[in-house]
Amino acid sequence: MASNILPSTWRNLGLGVAVSFATFGLSGILFPEHAAKSAFGITTASEAAKSSGGRGSSAAALLSPLIGVRDLAIAATLAMLYYRQLGWEMGFVIVARTIFCAADTALIARQKGLRE
Repeated sequence: MASNILPSTWRNLGLGVAVSFATFGLSGILFPEHAAKSAFGITTASEAAKSSGGRGSSAAALLSPLIGVRDLAIAATLAMLYYRQLGWEMGFVIVARTIFCAADTALIARQKGLRE
């Protein structure tokens, strides 16, 4: 069934994934506290300071922009592969990024399990 789909369709789907990565990356860079709270459940430094008596965490200020830059790099890689019409390579990068996603999810679940 998947073999009936044209290679250009797969490339366009890969380009859509690149746009998604770029959007996630920019949101993590431009709005780190909101991204950290919505994606990772990390409270912002001001909220953490209120609840912990003045000792706030800067994890949101550090983690989200780093992951945002990683997502932008992957989006740029996918865009370059799209431009060069390298569909198989685009698929490889997307699968590799999925492994990053699984690792992020496992790490977050482990950290939340330790806190709760």
